Amino acid sequence: NDGIWAQRGIADAKSDGDHIDLFRFRPHNGAVPSKRKFFGVIAAVFMASAPAWSETSELKSPEVKPPRTLALGLSYLGVQVRYFFLPKWAGEVKYQFGTVNSDGGNTTSQVIGLRGYRFFDTGTAYRLYLGGEASAVNSRDKQDGVFYRATGTALGAFGGFEYTISKHWTLGLGIGPYLFSLKNNVVGGSDASLDFFTNGAVRYYFR
Repeated sequence: NDGIWAQRGIADAKSDGDHIDLFRFRPHNGAVPSKRKFFGVIAAVFMASAPAWSETSELKSPEVKPPRTLALGLSYLGVQVRYFFLPKWAGEVKYQFGTVNSDGGNTTSQVIGLRGYRFFDTGTAYRLYLGGEASAVNSRDKQDGVFYRATGTALGAFGGFEYTISKHWTLGLGIGPYLFSLKNNVVGGSDASLDFFTNGAVRYYFR
């Protein structure tokens, strides 16, 4: 369940009992941005994004090619725009945004990325897919009046399926590993994290 996974990510971000130096450097005032907080919010943002695709029942015959089409997707914390440039290949632009507030401060993260998809027909209402993603990550943390900012990249691979609800609507679910590489632009240093994310989204296709 995408909502449960997102809530878990936000819950981890809210936990500031384990203060680990995010980038191994401590600023002069002793304040330390929580590593769990940064990656927890980014995790919640990423778990909101989901791949989705489908064809109408009359296009399931292998000799009939689906039309080039545009689709808009909506997921928890984000939106996506997809375009099919070949019958089984598509590209997508995604934007995710998330904020977590806690007693020590708040953390805000944004993810802007590009995805590529390869789809496989099963002869049913379900379509399988594999794909990859490259995204830019921007995270800002405020603790005790002190601002910290981290930027970096996220690279991922994923697989999943999408179910055709109707001619225009689909429901998709996917999972895959993502490698985050972030650099602190205030105190210096860098850090990396590898995580698996489950994603879900509803999508509308303009046929």
